[in-house]
Amino acid sequence: MESTPDTNAISLGQRLLAARVSANHSQETLAEAIGVSARSIQRWERDRAVPQGQSRELLCQALQVSRETLFGNISSVPFAEKPWCVPYQRNPFFTGRETLLRHLHTTLSQQKLATLARSSALSGPGGIGKTQVALEYAYRYAQDYTAMLWVGAEEPETIISSFVSIATFLQLPASQQPDQNKVVSAVRNWLDTHCDWLLVLDNVEDLEMLKGFLPTANRGTLLLTTQRNTVGTLALSMEVPQMPLEESVLFLLQRARRIDPHLPFDSQLDHIPDIVTARMIAEAMGGLPLALDQAGGYIEETQCSLEDFLHLLQDSPLQMLRERNVYSNHPFSVERTIQLSLEKVRPGSPGAIDILTICSFLAPDAIPERLLTEGAFCLGPTSQAVLTTPRKFNAALKELLTYSLIRRHSRTKTLTIHRLVQTTLKAGLDERTRQRWAMHVFEMVNQAFPDDQSSMQIWPWCEQLLPHALFLIRQSGEGTCTLTTHSALLTKTANYLAQRERYAEAETLYQQALLLLAQTSEAVDADVAALLNDIADIKRKQGKYAEAEMYYQRAAGIYQQMPSVDSVQAIRPLCGLVCLLSEFGRYEEAEQLFQRILHEREQALGSEHIDLAMLLEMFAALCFKAGKYAKSRELAQRALRLQEQVVGPDHPCLSTLLCTLALSSCAQCRLNSQETEALLLRAITIQEKAQGIETANIAMLLNNLAALYIETGRYSEAEPLLLRALHIQEHTCGTENLRFAFYMDTLGMLHLKMGRYAEAETSYQRALQLFEQCSDMSHPAIRYPLTGLANLYVRQGKHKEADVLLQRIASLSEQEPAATHLLILNSQKVSGWGGRLARVANIEEHPKKLSSHVFERIFLVCLIIPHLGPKRRMPIRSHNRSLAACSASSNPLIPLPLR
Repeated sequence: MESTPDTNAISLGQRLLAARVSANHSQETLAEAIGVSARSIQRWERDRAVPQGQSRELLCQALQVSRETLFGNISSVPFAEKPWCVPYQRNPFFTGRETLLRHLHTTLSQQKLATLARSSALSGPGGIGKTQVALEYAYRYAQDYTAMLWVGAEEPETIISSFVSIATFLQLPASQQPDQNKVVSAVRNWLDTHCDWLLVLDNVEDLEMLKGFLPTANRGTLLLTTQRNTVGTLALSMEVPQMPLEESVLFLLQRARRIDPHLPFDSQLDHIPDIVTARMIAEAMGGLPLALDQAGGYIEETQCSLEDFLHLLQDSPLQMLRERNVYSNHPFSVERTIQLSLEKVRPGSPGAIDILTICSFLAPDAIPERLLTEGAFCLGPTSQAVLTTPRKFNAALKELLTYSLIRRHSRTKTLTIHRLVQTTLKAGLDERTRQRWAMHVFEMVNQAFPDDQSSMQIWPWCEQLLPHALFLIRQSGEGTCTLTTHSALLTKTANYLAQRERYAEAETLYQQALLLLAQTSEAVDADVAALLNDIADIKRKQGKYAEAEMYYQRAAGIYQQMPSVDSVQAIRPLCGLVCLLSEFGRYEEAEQLFQRILHEREQALGSEHIDLAMLLEMFAALCFKAGKYAKSRELAQRALRLQEQVVGPDHPCLSTLLCTLALSSCAQCRLNSQETEALLLRAITIQEKAQGIETANIAMLLNNLAALYIETGRYSEAEPLLLRALHIQEHTCGTENLRFAFYMDTLGMLHLKMGRYAEAETSYQRALQLFEQCSDMSHPAIRYPLTGLANLYVRQGKHKEADVLLQRIASLSEQEPAATHLLILNSQKVSGWGGRLARVANIEEHPKKLSSHVFERIFLVCLIIPHLGPKRRMPIRSHNRSLAACSASSNPLIPLPLR
């Protein structure tokens, strides 16, 4: 950030305006009094030009002020011995832009050393700060140039006026000539015969017109500012970016005079109570300096709080964008600046305005061009013709790019629009037109979002559509879309989020869709049941088991009462209930229910149908958890064969299968530890490639691999895997669930084997707390932290504490599957501590006997419900069935409540 020492100084234009108002002059009467045009007065007050010669004396007389009061030390400019014809004072609020200024200086310096044409153009939309960057450059690097000259280049009249001012300042003989063409020629001749000057051409619009005013010799440097994104061969174009958030906050607070510009910003943060509000305002302004300056000026003038301003901005955004400080250097408000650009585009290219309007209803960043071109069928014939014809599409984008209303990213084939352009354009539409466009865009995104998201090849496209779908959902209101379209987009978006394990976001959208159906008499039972099941799946994966059971039961009840139903969808809640039974250790009930489901599906589809693969995978995991490793391995192999035929060898749905197959085979001694490790690493690689490095499934696989390393004595390799698994679980599903308990138990086992007893006790205690909190006291897995603590206390000689735990373990023995009795000690049959110690020591001395037990203990979490194929949604239509919650039906496949 750069600033002048006196931050309270005001510009010449501001002083002139105040003096004119005080003297009760209008611009017209003052112009008449001193013999100039009203346009000249306007330009002086806006600091677009500086009064010269006799005009200064006449102004002082007409306004009855002294020369010092009005003009001050007007010659006090950098390096006064050099020609300095810059009509603006340095901006005391100029903030940031350091990288851009250094890059601009380096580029111009390199051009000078290489004797190339020294010219650059700062480009960007109106209000982005191009003029202020050029002004700061002129002041900051004045020592590099022999003269600093400034030309307002909007139109021929302003260029000629600037040239006359330069000629007068340089005291050229032609400056007194009435023929302005001779004045222009004299200035061009001076530029051709002098070297190392800087000529700023501000706000260039017509490149062809400008060429008639440029010098012919390459002896100095040209710096243009323009809204045009390209300037041909005239100059090297540099885009002025939006201000980063922290720079925006700093600028806003400085402009509102809420911080001291002479002190470091970081040192003042603790004394700014509304810094969060400042960030929210800065975000709303989208890094546009003009908007930030306008906001800061309003806050300064009205002395309102930042929170009050934010409320005004949220309630009346367009009105706040129209507010303009009369002392501002910029001639227009944000809203008017954007409107001027739109007015330049409208007459020549209605197709360009259609594209801009579509973009205004989407999220502002990374708008896929494919969405517009493939979704054109949702629009009228004129728009279709522009969007579906590449030549016309490019021509329309060219118009928008010319005035920097959008940015086009050729590598990603996406567009970006500033959010304030969106606000201004939508505010200019009448209500009926706005609703029509909103419905068109909502339908475009809904049609583009795939129904079947099971193939990971479609995920990149879904990821591109996701921010726009979420944006439309947040903006949806009455008249913006039909009920069918709204419900469909909610469900598709939630399905994708669930696929990517963003469970909390997915649940919110599913609940919105369910509420939407509840508000209409056209809800179809199948749609309601499918949503209930989706919500149940999400809650189960987040460890909210009681809530998941309730939703599964409701969904199953609805399917049972329907006269005809899609059988694939109807078994989803039953499979969910199987998973819940398994989570609570009720393996026999879960297996019986699964046997029934699998048998019915095989009868209906045949034993080799692909729809059986998911059921087989789930059954394999269930059998593994129940200690039936041979059956688990057989089912996993069968499921893997069916899945690979359809999705290939690298689909993420295979990772759980590979895990189950590896563990069941190892437990049967069919694989050695190296082969098991290879399968687990393959599963992890597949998941990371498809889903990223931080998902709940990755955490599960890391836990399993860590357990394998613990069994083989590779403790140093196991610990980072476990810590990463815990970190992922915490950030994806939180810490208050059974999965986190299992991972803590594994960590406790590692610390116990490493002799780190204090850490082991902490981990086991936390795991035990979670088991007691997230399940009933009879959950068979609760014996894992109990056994770990008992072993720990025996090693530490805390026999009394160990005895209490052994008593509790013994009380669980009758509820456990046969394969899990290895560590259960019946205190009634073992008299004295010698027997207990011998029994525990015997187990610890024979790690081979532990293998199947530890696998069963550590990998209890590997059962996951995948989607059983694409969702088959029926369109919403009239139906008499209500949306009321259903109680459990008499269907023998539906078990009694779990609690």
